[in-house]
Amino acid sequence: MTLTAHVATGIAVGSLTDNSSVGFFAGWLTHHVVDGIPHSDPGSWGAVGESVFKNRRSLIWTVCDITIATTLFFLFLSLSGFSTVLFISVLGAAIPDLIDNSPFWSKPLRKLPPLKWFHQFHEVIHYTIKVKKYLWLGIMTQILIIIVSLAAFLLSSAR
Repeated sequence: MTLTAHVATGIAVGSLTDNSSVGFFAGWLTHHVVDGIPHSDPGSWGAVGESVFKNRRSLIWTVCDITIATTLFFLFLSLSGFSTVLFISVLGAAIPDLIDNSPFWSKPLRKLPPLKWFHQFHEVIHYTIKVKKYLWLGIMTQILIIIVSLAAFLLSSAR
């Protein structure tokens, strides 16, 4: 999943709880649940780790994703009145990829026993669409997850 989808699910779960610990765990859990849904991301074009810098399409996708995710995060954080729970929930939703998929530090971290196991777990549950003719389907699942997550935030905020 893209960072934007993970940030959106973190926003949704953060808006549904009043507890930072529950929000962090729920964000972390939803990260793995949505990673199991078929989706398209830079991995669909073969970008892994530092190879994201070698593939122009993956680099553009990644930069746009980080920009959109950051914008969504600050927009919804401000709409929530700068909620600590929302912040922690988004952190929980984003941190698995920040640890395991960063081109800057993931490779050496994966050599450490707990993070090596985590990487293997993360890879097993991750469902990236790699068949080119179905990439559109993976993009649609991302959009749907983002829309549903942000709608959940807006509905919970309206109460």
